[in-house]
Amino acid sequence: MKIKTNTQNLNLKTNCYWYPCHSNILDNKYDCRMCYCPLYEECSKINNTLWGGYLLQYIDIDGNNKEVFACDKCTVFHMKENVEYYLKLKSKGLPNNIILDDLMKTIK
Repeated sequence: MKIKTNTQNLNLKTNCYWYPCHSNILDNKYDCRMCYCPLYEECSKINNTLWGGYLLQYIDIDGNNKEVFACDKCTVFHMKENVEYYLKLKSKGLPNNIILDDLMKTIK
């Protein structure tokens, strides 16, 4: 079972089947509090490719061509400083679309 809540940023090397779910992040920078990206819906609405997102083409079980926004190459929410910044903006009551806009200007 995938861990959905990890508010204390526990080291998941022994607890999570998918760890590390993203490569190229140093262990001391890895943050697992946002196991599921809080901005996925917003990023998928605008097809955010800035951080590695892309449209994944696939064929469903009925043989229909489909696509879904994939973000497996994005590491934004597994970096401690980005999680802290997101939580700071969220604590101010900002909606995710505004936070995404801010982050897209800040994180390249």
